[in-house]
Amino acid sequence: QQQQQQQERKVAAVGAAAAVPAVPLQEQWGCNCASRRAFYSPGVAVFVVHWLLLTLVCLAVVHIQVATRLLSSCVPLYWFAALLMVHKDGVLRWLLWWYCFAFMGVGAVFFTNFYPWT
Repeated sequence: QQQQQQQERKVAAVGAAAAVPAVPLQEQWGCNCASRRAFYSPGVAVFVVHWLLLTLVCLAVVHIQVATRLLSSCVPLYWFAALLMVHKDGVLRWLLWWYCFAFMGVGAVFFTNFYPWT
């Protein structure tokens, strides 16, 4: 086990860049679960870049109502919110949970009374 810990703490240096110690995921977030590793995997970068490009296009040429609907339909927003809701402790987690509950409650009331809700 000590060898594994020593191996995880090895210094990673790329080219002439300064050496940065590699901090294991378990020390950063408090656990070593698969969902957290999956969120930070290179495969997620495609979705984040897509979201970034949509944001740039929306800033340049799209109306605000279209932009909010388009950008809120991108997957990384909900992945990151789920990651925070499950793995993060404190005020941010609590606020995010209550925002979701309030959004559902107010949305149900507004929608059934024919008020605009998006």
